[in-house]
Amino acid sequence: MYNNRSIKMRLTSPKILATFLVVLGVLSSLGSSTTSITGNNAVASTHVFRSKAHLTLRPYIKSDKRSHPEAFHTVIFAVKQRNVDKLEEKLMEVSDPHSHKYGQHWTREEVGAFTENREGSAAVLSYLQSHFSSDEIAIEKRSLYDEYIVVKGKVRVWESMFATKFYEFVHKDWHNKAIHRAMEYSLPAELDAHVEVVGNVAEFPTPMRGGKPQVHGTLPLSSFPGVAPPSTPPAGSSSGPSSSTPGKSDPIVSQGPLDHLPIQSKTDNGYSLTGYVSPATIRQTYNIFNSTGNSLTSQAVYSTIGQTLSPSDLSTFQTFFGVPKQGIAASYHGYVADNACAASIDDCLEANLDFQYMMSTGQNIPTISYYDDYSLWYTWMVEVSSMTDIPKVFSMSYGSIEPYISVSERTTFNTESMKLGLQGVSLLVASGDDGVVNWGYLSGYYGCGYWPDFPSISPYWTAVGGTMVSPFISVSHDCMYTCMY
Repeated sequence: MYNNRSIKMRLTSPKILATFLVVLGVLSSLGSSTTSITGNNAVASTHVFRSKAHLTLRPYIKSDKRSHPEAFHTVIFAVKQRNVDKLEEKLMEVSDPHSHKYGQHWTREEVGAFTENREGSAAVLSYLQSHFSSDEIAIEKRSLYDEYIVVKGKVRVWESMFATKFYEFVHKDWHNKAIHRAMEYSLPAELDAHVEVVGNVAEFPTPMRGGKPQVHGTLPLSSFPGVAPPSTPPAGSSSGPSSSTPGKSDPIVSQGPLDHLPIQSKTDNGYSLTGYVSPATIRQTYNIFNSTGNSLTSQAVYSTIGQTLSPSDLSTFQTFFGVPKQGIAASYHGYVADNACAASIDDCLEANLDFQYMMSTGQNIPTISYYDDYSLWYTWMVEVSSMTDIPKVFSMSYGSIEPYISVSERTTFNTESMKLGLQGVSLLVASGDDGVVNWGYLSGYYGCGYWPDFPSISPYWTAVGGTMVSPFISVSHDCMYTCMY
């Protein structure tokens, strides 16, 4: 038997004590070389903790299903750009009518030279090429000045690089499309000074909505109240001006008492439209004396959430309102199809409305379709920073709930917006239809309160309201009434 005294002697003998201290020192050394604590996150000392998933307001998004290690997933490295702190000043110089540099917009090359970070992009590319094989990763795209580097790789590669674990998520917020995401991530220490953020890692797509109400089913023209078929004109008379005159179709025939807004118009084929906004209503209300443009400039419409443009509907609209026939000039990422409305008008309503009215207000201007499929705002940022011939107008009728978007994503988006403005690009976005509560309240995402819309809240975009000539829509809910009015 051992008594307390014998145990104490054995533990305190010089030889055993020395061995114990050596082992303790080795263990301590191993621990300090592999792990450090940052907040509540254990991070390898070879890495720097960057971000957690921004899901405080979305606790319903969760998953226990680990992503398969051999599954492929695309991430976007946003390289830290130079002179970002000076961009707003430069933008104001060319945008302020009182500035002596007003209208002196920069070229894409000048903006690129001002913000390019060659050291940063070289560091990212070098790390990827030295740590992973071509079987594990592939560089899918690099923007013109390497502001963004898009890389497709296996999940196990990203788990190793970002010291994290990926899970597979499926949710209605991105229309039940399976995506891979981590709840947090860290950057290799050697890249910390060069990378602003890595998209598609710990940032989730935000719920998106367009600005128009849903209408289910097929809507023949006769189903709209206030739309009267053409009457037979007396012999020798004309039912309206010739449609061969660009920009002067469906003239206003009377005005209503509310703020002098026109509430009745007539199309070239004799249809009377009472209480509806037509191309003529827009021109009359906003004093657009000439809708005819040219090919020296271009304009683009941003679409998402499955909205598809129907070229055949566009042609029908142009014929009906006497607008010069014109198709779209180019399409990015598809979602342009004649059968877009076949299953439901909801699949094409937003896209059709946006293109039809933009192209009737700005006629003969090459118009580009740009589609982004539930992938945050990063895809759009990569696209516009890769264009050599950027459309001079971007129109967007969609928005996210601003508090749902991470600070890093909003900051990066605003950086690209300033760069576009510096090049003379006008960025227009719908202000939203649901007042300060935003559409998320009606969809049950949150309670009544102030929920700003993004990107209409961005200081570098112009938020545009609607034009309504008759109070067809009534608001009855207490919160909506209080918050909107």
